Parts: sequence; C-alpha cells; structure tokens
Amino acid sequence: MAEMEFSVVCHGEILEGFDPDQVKQTLAKLFKQPVEKIEQILARPSSKLKSGLSQEKANQYVTALTKAGLKVSIAPPPSAPSPAQTIPNQTSQQGAVQASGAVREKDLTEAEDSRTIPFAFNGDGKEYFKIWIVNLFLTILTLGIYSAWAKVRNKKYFYGNTNLDGSSFEYTGDPVAILKGRMIAGVFFIIYASVGNFSPVLSAIMFMILLLVMPWMVTRSLMFNARNSVYRNVSFRFQGDIKEAFLAFALWPLAAGLTLGILAPVAIYKQQHFFVNNHKYGTAQFEFSAVKKDYYVAFGIIILTFIGCIAGGIVLDMFIPPAGIFLILGGYLMVFVLFSVKIFNLRFNNSILIKHGFTANMEVKSYAILVLVNTIATTLTLGLFRPWAMVRTARYKTEHLKFNAQGDLNEFIAEEEQEMSALGEEMGDMFDFDVGL
Repeated sequence: MAEMEFSVVCHGEILEGFDPDQVKQTLAKLFKQPVEKIEQILARPSSKLKSGLSQEKANQYVTALTKAGLKVSIAPPPSAPSPAQTIPNQTSQQGAVQASGAVREKDLTEAEDSRTIPFAFNGDGKEYFKIWIVNLFLTILTLGIYSAWAKVRNKKYFYGNTNLDGSSFEYTGDPVAILKGRMIAGVFFIIYASVGNFSPVLSAIMFMILLLVMPWMVTRSLMFNARNSVYRNVSFRFQGDIKEAFLAFALWPLAAGLTLGILAPVAIYKQQHFFVNNHKYGTAQFEFSAVKKDYYVAFGIIILTFIGCIAGGIVLDMFIPPAGIFLILGGYLMVFVLFSVKIFNLRFNNSILIKHGFTANMEVKSYAILVLVNTIATTLTLGLFRPWAMVRTARYKTEHLKFNAQGDLNEFIAEEEQEMSALGEEMGDMFDFDVGL
C-alpha cells in the first residue's frame, strides 16, 4: 500500500505567548522569504505551506513551526482519515517540541539539495598598483577627463577578480556614459556653489532643485551600474522608482537631521531596502527581509561604543594625556568599523534572491585591524599604499561572504539566461549615465 501524502496547513494565527513581529522574523529566515511574504501567508487562513509529505515529515513540520509560534495543522489526503498529529495546544506545545526536535532549515524550503558557495577575490596589490598609478597620472594630465576611463579599468579589475562558483563577474560600462554623467553633475554643483556667493535665496532654490534632481540621478546611476554588472552572461538590473528614491535619499535623511539623528536608522534602512528590493539578477527579483529594529539595534551599539570611548578618553586624559587622545581617536575609528560591519552583515544576511540567500560574517576585531593597518600604511607612504589597501579590503569582504544556493545553481542561471534572451529588452537611452566615483 502506497504511503499517503499529507499537507501542512497554516491557519493565519500566531500562538498565544509569542511576539507577532518576532514570529514573522523567524518564519522569514526559515522560509528565506521577506517579511512581507510571510504577512501575505498569514492573511490567508487555511493556506497550504507544504504538500506531498509523509505523516512523519508532516509531524516534523508542525513541531518546528509550532516552536516558531505559528498555528498549523496537518490536512489528510482526500478520503483519508484525519491523522493523529494535530496542532498542539499551548499547554502541550513545549513537550511536543522537546519530544520531536527541530526540523532542519532545508526541510522548510522547496529545494532539498542546498550548498554554501564562498566568494573569492584573486586580486594582487602589486598588479593593481600598476593600473592605479597609470589611472592617477592620466587623470591629472587630462584635468580629470580620464577619470571615467579610470573608473572602468578599476571596476573591470575588481569585478574580474571576484569569483563565485568558478566564474568571475564582469563589468561592461562605457566610459563615455560615465563622463557624461560626471559632466552633468559637475555643472550643476558648480552653479550651486557659485550662486551661494551672490544670493542666499538663489542658494536655497538651488538646494531644493538638488533635492528634486538627486533621486533621479541616483536611480539612473544604479540602473547603469546594474545593467553593466554581469555574471555568467546574465546582467543585473535595477528598476527603482524615483518617488521611492526621493523618500530614501532626500526626505528621510532630512528627517534624520531635523530629529538630531533619531530617525537616522530609518533613513539607512529605507536606502538599503530601496537598493536591494529593486535589483534583479536577470528576471529574478532580490528581496530585503530586514526591519527597522535591526538598524536601531546596530546604531545603539555604535553610539554606546563611541560614548564609552569619549568618556574613557576624557578620564584617561586626566592621568595620561596622550593615551586619552588616542582612545578618543580610536572611538572615531570604531564608529567607522562598527557601521561598516553592521551594515554589510545586515544587507547581505537579509537579501534573498528567490530561494537563494547570503551569509555575511564580517567581524569587528579583524576588520578594525585591517582598517588600522591600511590607514597607517597609506599615511606613511603618502597614499602609495592605497592600491594594496583596496585589494586587502576587497579580499577581506569576499572572504566573509557566502552564497547559499538552494537547488542547482547552474540550472537557475541557465533559466535566467533563457529568460533574458527571450525578453530581448534594450534598456539604454539618451539619459544613460553614471555619476558615481
């Protein structure tokens, strides 16, 4: 007799005693889906989360999801008797969890075969120094015009030396488009700086125009960079909305300033959400599952660390003056390090590409040592160590980043290549430019 196939059904309810927001975050990580998707599931009572399971496997699902705080039950096959396992009530919940144990995370995804693929960076400081010094010389010689070509050479080097699963990335940007964008931005900022010397009113008007134009320029720049970033013949895409860009890069930073930094974590969150959620790899959409609370926690740690360094420096300065100054300077270094580490880890650990995810584990101590050595060496060499510093930083970040592939990565990429080929979309236009440095 063939084994019957059961389904796990979500009732759209969170068990009593669990925090709803925490449950949604837990489920988002288990299913590798953004919180918004989890909320959509909860809004549809009696929706099937998984079908075609044996009763034993269905029981494991119920146990794991109950432990997470979600009310679920097992639906039997048609014309079959109701299974013995049902949703535990609040009093028996803990015993059921202890008896059965948690289901592995991969049991809660569609793909049974998953693997973690590390990123790798193969660049060399001496090799990159030759590119860097030529770029610097030609940029000075051409009064900055060559900087667009220098950027393309830099990006081609770093993209080409960044490897994932045996294949490197590729940058295909056009230097002329970059130069065009920089000329537009340069003319605007020259006008803005000039009118400020003649009339405060004109300066204020130009500032308002800047707030209106900047989101459009940021969006166009992100589109350009995404379209010219390629992995295995499939390009990335960016489809951000100018209205959302205006909120993320103009209104929220302005609100952060007006509230003396209280809304700064929200502003950073909105920018990260805008950046990740609007990117695609081929036709596959990236999604961002972090919440504002994550950024407030990160900023809280940064602020407390900085205050501790300043207070400690002041006290130490009373007894050993030079040591106090160094501790305060160390506080500024730690602010940069903590911000870089927290934002990097938050961005990638909460980025999802359909069912694939990322793991980022940059560490404060090791990254602080890297930054400190790079800063001292660059200062002592009057800037000549900068190429080595850039290579060391790129290598460090790739060593602390992994791609969690669910299923066959080659099949996923092949499907995206076919989708893009069938789409045949031409995205370039007369406003094609990049203003980034």
